[in-house]
Amino acid sequence: MKKIKNFLFIYNNIKKFFFIKFIYIISFLNYFFQ
Repeated sequence: MKKIKNFLFIYNNIKKFFFIKFIYIISFLNYFFQ
């Protein structure tokens, strides 16, 4: 059970990280191509 909890915690952090990176890239492209 503890292992699964740790895994979910790491998974959520990775998801957040990629989401932020994704937004950053999108805004960069918008800025670049306007």
